[in-house]
Amino acid sequence: NPHSCIFDATLTCVIDKQLVKAFGWYDNEWGYSNRVVDLIEYVAKKGLGSANPSSAKAAVGSG
Repeated sequence: NPHSCIFDATLTCVIDKQLVKAFGWYDNEWGYSNRVVDLIEYVAKKGLGSANPSSAKAAVGSG
């Protein structure tokens, strides 16, 4: 799963009708790696570097 955080609706609750306690699960290594690939793709599309987005994605994995 390439997402940075996954929202857990089963653990989320409302307290005293004014506070929402939300839970999310994240993997700071895999999620971060995917965000770096996103950044490389963005920079490559803007023409600010010579990175090849498809090779960057292959280096990290396809998710």
